[in-house]
Amino acid sequence: MKKAYYLLTIMLVIGFVVGGCRPNKEVTINKDSPQIIRVAAWGTVEEKQQLSSLLNVYMAENPDFLVSLEMSPRLKDKEDDTDSRIDGYLPGYEQRILILIEAKDAPDVLLVPEERFGYYANRNAFLALNQFGFDEEKNHPSLSVNGVLYGIPHRKPGIAWAVYAGTKHPQEAVKLMVYLAKNAGLN
Repeated sequence: MKKAYYLLTIMLVIGFVVGGCRPNKEVTINKDSPQIIRVAAWGTVEEKQQLSSLLNVYMAENPDFLVSLEMSPRLKDKEDDTDSRIDGYLPGYEQRILILIEAKDAPDVLLVPEERFGYYANRNAFLALNQFGFDEEKNHPSLSVNGVLYGIPHRKPGIAWAVYAGTKHPQEAVKLMVYLAKNAGLN
């Protein structure tokens, strides 16, 4: 029994040594491949289909970037077909977004309830838009904190688009956010 144990141990050691001596594979990134912009939103199946169609049009017009839609289900109140919110907070969707922000892996463009903008802006989660030529006075004041604009209104009242502060593609994310603000008509 001891011989089998020693033999097994020796085989494992040899396996680790031989396996560890292999040269590392070099990973190369194709510079010609499109970059990915992630979009987070919430909505119904129909709203997801509408947003997906809109993003397909955007990608056709902007082939250097792929857009990945991360859609969370929209919870509705039973009486009036509005979003189920707790003091503006959307359970499920925002929990996921907050975790991703904390992990520094949030989507590039986010749909957020307007009343929650101050919460995110005070935690430096959103990209300041003033540097991209946006003027706070011409936009919605609830999307600004201390004179800095962090979002632009959605066509539906009470929600707005923002760009994650940690995005690797700020110019393209802002461009996509503006496109969504002008064209997305989520119900």
